[in-house]
Amino acid sequence: MHSILLQFGSFPPLRTYGLCMALGFLLGWLAAVRLCKRTGQNADALSSLLTWLMLAAVVGARTAYVLEHWSTEFARQPFSVLRVDQGGLMFYGGLIAAAFVLVVYTRVYRQHLFQVTDLVLAVVPLGHALGRIGCFMHGCCYGKITDSWIGVCFPRESPAWWEQVSAIPPLLE
Repeated sequence: MHSILLQFGSFPPLRTYGLCMALGFLLGWLAAVRLCKRTGQNADALSSLLTWLMLAAVVGARTAYVLEHWSTEFARQPFSVLRVDQGGLMFYGGLIAAAFVLVVYTRVYRQHLFQVTDLVLAVVPLGHALGRIGCFMHGCCYGKITDSWIGVCFPRESPAWWEQVSAIPPLLE
């Protein structure tokens, strides 16, 4: 797959998943601000909230990944938890953390939870879709085996290829 989009010398690589996530955040942000202006709401307050939601989503996504993979990846080298440039985010952790921050933020700033949630949730699918494209380009989120004309044939040594091979052992005999 295309996990690494660009590599410049000894600098950390630009990963497709990270770029897609960043684009998802940016486009979601722009769409939310535009929607906010169309509905006559305060775009500056929304931008402040979106900053907190973005931070919470990244921290929550990393925390969920670390908890899920602690014994296999982090127990022997706990400081590798900070190496987010090597991957390791889970959407559900980010969603839970962002939802928690959204509730706290609306209470602290005395905003209407459902009104703010309507604005934020209207753009989440855009960001999530771009994140899933990044996942797919990395070689995960590949779905089930299919013989459909729109199916994808994954290259050898990719995580998806090994998953498919283990699912169909009779074909290997």
